[in-house]
Amino acid sequence: MPIPNHPTTKYGRIVAAENDLRVLSTVRHFGYLRRHEIAMAVWPKSTPKSSYIMACRTVTRLIKDGKLVDRPNSLGGMALILTNKGVSSLRDVGIDAQDGYDLNVNGPQFFHRTMGTNYLLEKARYGDEVFGEYAILKGWSTLDLEMVRRQFHKIPDGLILHSGAAHGLRPGVHLVDWVEVESGFKSYEDVKKAFMLVSKGAELSRDGNLILNKLVFVFDSRNTHENRLLQYLKKFLAENLQLSADLVMEAIILVRCYLDVPLTWHGIDEATAADRALTSKNKVDASETNLFN
Repeated sequence: MPIPNHPTTKYGRIVAAENDLRVLSTVRHFGYLRRHEIAMAVWPKSTPKSSYIMACRTVTRLIKDGKLVDRPNSLGGMALILTNKGVSSLRDVGIDAQDGYDLNVNGPQFFHRTMGTNYLLEKARYGDEVFGEYAILKGWSTLDLEMVRRQFHKIPDGLILHSGAAHGLRPGVHLVDWVEVESGFKSYEDVKKAFMLVSKGAELSRDGNLILNKLVFVFDSRNTHENRLLQYLKKFLAENLQLSADLVMEAIILVRCYLDVPLTWHGIDEATAADRALTSKNKVDASETNLFN
């Protein structure tokens, strides 16, 4: 009869400690998260049910240890933030962090940032490196924040980094998708600031290692943001005839986010502005054909 091997307890403690650190690091990056976002971020390859169970189990342990705390959010649920003890745990392993006590999870900004977070986590599933708005503002991304703010008079709601080497660029260079989250009405002048990014072939760092790739607009598919963005884009191109309309339309990505109330994530549908405009035109043409036939 073989001698039984019982490594489960020791191994379980190691796995639990690793999961704790990954969850704390993820909350630190985004500032605040719900359990569903933690599940997406930390267990991206598990089934939704399995990842959510693991997230809840780990969060419960971290709350009990005093490293995370729940706060009621504006969507009627709870959002997790780092405590001082959670910050200490991260700093012990060399990760700069800040507690989340000053973060407001009860205002309209919560929906805006949470939708953006879900989109970034969706992209991270496929191996893309992402930075949320909170990390960008804290200076934890590779973006030259002051240079970008001075040059473009705005900062992104998120960043997605792609290897430049995979596109024939020198090692160390990254192509960057600049993410803008549309959760409320914006005037043409506000959106125009974002459009100006693709007109300049923007470098986003002084060393030239971050190069703008795409301008990505993320919005709730249930609202009218897409039509308004296409109208604004048409106006922008009419005002800037020196630009190649084809290049600009291909450089802008419109992302429909499929949500249920209050903000249950069901995935995305991405397409260039050129493709969205063509689809919109075809719908109008079909409608007119039906009207007169």
